[in-house]
Amino acid sequence: DIKMRFTQFARSGPFFGMRAHQALVLTVLSWATHLAASQAPTPLPCSGHGTLDRYTNQCTCLNPWPAAPGDTGWTGNLCQARVITIPTQTLASHVTQTYFLEADTWMCYAMPTPPATDWNFLTVELRHLYQQGDPDLYGLFYDAANPTYPSGTTVGYDFREVSSSSYQTVSVVVEKGRNQGDRDRGTHDNATGVYMCVQAYGDHNTTFTLNAVFSKCPSAFVPVDADTGGGGGGDGDGGGNATTAASVATECSTTPNDPTPNGVCMSATGLCSCREYPNHSFAPPAADREHLPADLGFSTCAARVEYMPTGREATTWADQRLAPGAWRFYRFTLAETDYQVVVTLAKDAERGGFGRLYLRHETLPDSNWGHYDLPEEYVSSATTTQEATITQGDAAFIPGVWYVGVHASSGKTSQFGLAVQKYDCPRNCSDRGTCVVSANGTHSCDCDVGANGQYLLEDCSEEFTALNDTGDGVAAVNGTLQSADYDYFMLPEIALRESRRQIELVLRASYERDDPPYYWQPERPVLLLLRGTSRHDFPSITNYTFKVAMEQQRENYTIALCASQMRLGGGVWQAAVYNPVRMSPMRYWVSFQKVGVCPSANDDVCSGHGTCHQNSLDPDFATCQCAEGWTAADCNFRTCAEGSFIAVPGPAASGPHQMCYRQCREGKHRMTGCDKVSCEAPARAASEGTRCVVDECTRDEQFTHPMDGYTCVHRCAPDPADKDPSRGNKLTPACDPETFRCPVGFTRFGQGDLMGCVVSGCDNATLVQVPALQRDIVGGACFAVCKCDYDLNGVPWDEDEWNGWASATAMLQPGLPLVYRKAAMCEAPYEHGVCAMVGCGLGYVAGPDGQSCVAAG
Repeated sequence: DIKMRFTQFARSGPFFGMRAHQALVLTVLSWATHLAASQAPTPLPCSGHGTLDRYTNQCTCLNPWPAAPGDTGWTGNLCQARVITIPTQTLASHVTQTYFLEADTWMCYAMPTPPATDWNFLTVELRHLYQQGDPDLYGLFYDAANPTYPSGTTVGYDFREVSSSSYQTVSVVVEKGRNQGDRDRGTHDNATGVYMCVQAYGDHNTTFTLNAVFSKCPSAFVPVDADTGGGGGGDGDGGGNATTAASVATECSTTPNDPTPNGVCMSATGLCSCREYPNHSFAPPAADREHLPADLGFSTCAARVEYMPTGREATTWADQRLAPGAWRFYRFTLAETDYQVVVTLAKDAERGGFGRLYLRHETLPDSNWGHYDLPEEYVSSATTTQEATITQGDAAFIPGVWYVGVHASSGKTSQFGLAVQKYDCPRNCSDRGTCVVSANGTHSCDCDVGANGQYLLEDCSEEFTALNDTGDGVAAVNGTLQSADYDYFMLPEIALRESRRQIELVLRASYERDDPPYYWQPERPVLLLLRGTSRHDFPSITNYTFKVAMEQQRENYTIALCASQMRLGGGVWQAAVYNPVRMSPMRYWVSFQKVGVCPSANDDVCSGHGTCHQNSLDPDFATCQCAEGWTAADCNFRTCAEGSFIAVPGPAASGPHQMCYRQCREGKHRMTGCDKVSCEAPARAASEGTRCVVDECTRDEQFTHPMDGYTCVHRCAPDPADKDPSRGNKLTPACDPETFRCPVGFTRFGQGDLMGCVVSGCDNATLVQVPALQRDIVGGACFAVCKCDYDLNGVPWDEDEWNGWASATAMLQPGLPLVYRKAAMCEAPYEHGVCAMVGCGLGYVAGPDGQSCVAAG
């Protein structure tokens, strides 16, 4: 039906595209929800396990307190929690309960209480068997005369423990008469039983175990293989596999029939009387008894204080075991004459849990800030090996009694060994050197020499990591570096032969880690290089010559030196890799290589005419292997026979139509220019024979000015002003002054290039007779007017300017350079045969045209 309606809607609906799709989906979901709701069975009242009172709307559950062990019933506001009755659990008889719960469901155990005079404490332990799942514990005391039942919610209980999401094992100790929950109830004297309910909190199913016991004095549960003297076995890591280690109940941390009990229960008071022994004690120091935190375990005699024997320089406590949340303490005395005390916590690799180390002077430490003196900086409880050092001169070096505390935190058992050692030199020189105590009271180590050189640091604890020869001139190593730690590398010596060549010394490093650093830890691993005075000097984050921060994982970072830097002033170069990030080991790769740097005349290797021997193992290290035809250290010169020529075409030729030849002299050819050339027509060799030129002319040319009539010769010769080396002879634009000639009736004016032709002078506006050669008039003569107001170029004459410019020159004819005439030269031009006037002789008169004379009469 849904499918049919959906099809009809899709075909006939008014929507299209995305909106249509959304509308269809919403419609189908609405129909599907309606159909599912109509087909789902109606929930039974009170979950089907009780009767609903329709007036009060409350459920009366079936058998909410089953009478006999093994009987079941139901409880909760909706009767949703199954109830199983178990026998009264005592120290003498108790059984572990195991159950599987689906997510967000409840179940309860009902357990009768012993007579009120037989118990003061109820101890309940809850353990979830898989990492996934979060069981929470809620407890409610039951009074048969005035019954109150669990609600099936998280309110209305006498005690609870809801931290199992953080800890695999949790426990709660309930003291009779003391309110530990959210109910207003201060006594449990009238209780006839107790509900212990477990909720599978969240979205995951859970499998859990539950132990409970009534006791006169405080009790606890420890694994069956645990050291009840404050120790304990392991119970796995809370991973994917179930852990089913059984637990045993102890009272005052003592199991029945223990020949050396931790403590004895004082039944009248309900308190534990903790025992003291010659080499250890379950009672706290007298000075601490009034203000000890309850969670240290002395109220139950669970905490143990071990004594370091007087006069001993070293004591080790092996195979120590702590139950979850338990403490163990160790006491030693620091004398004024002691130099150094080192306390080492070494946890089992698989069962070490989250044990953590604390030290305090004269008082028992605990994990609260300010309640311990060492360590001064944060140390993760997950760290396998933890150390605290007290050395003469330190602020923490205070003679007297010191207490070491180890805490099994995070709900896990912890198995470990602890050592307290006194040394006369730093860490006894790590058994790698000789302790030297000088007369002035200083304590130092003379470190031995190992396979990779002398041991390092003041306590000889470090050594150089060997760089392995890979066979190709590269020395490299792969390693793993713990947090806040160094690895050191001794670089090879630089031979005198190598230092005299152009070589580069390249140190490279890269790293990677599984877990990237947290954003609030900006530190990055660094590659360090130090030039020291001896192998006793080594780089650190505060002492280095060069440093490179490795910002990105799996990227190569480089420090490069030339050979002269490494040999300058002597010294010894040593490298280190440092991992500053806490709680995050890293893997690294380091290599060292001597790389030959060959000479070159340009940016190419060996000037682009050879190959470079870069490998330091090569006998010709850092030298060029020149290609055929090239020589010199940088392969930048050709090889040749003395006196021979080579042709160099292309850009080497200085002009067109030519081939350049360079002569071999002293085994080399010149790098620029030509020694001789061969030219192709129409080019010819220049006079010096080293270039080709192309001529524009072959001979001189006679020139006659078409209007002014002067003549001269233009020479065919090279132009000294022309910068083009390929051009040859060409006609000069100016006349040769030696060949300048004026026409008849004109006189040459000027010298050299500044010459021109001028007529004889005359007075302005006077009449000048035109020679008969130009105009012959019968019976008379032709006269022209002398003009001085214009030069022959048509430039107006300024008389005032002329008066001060008698030596100036003006070009007569544009386009004919170097031909000049004196400015403002006066002349009587006769133009087109027109006479300004005609003068007639005796017997003649002027003709009617004014240009001729006719006979009188």
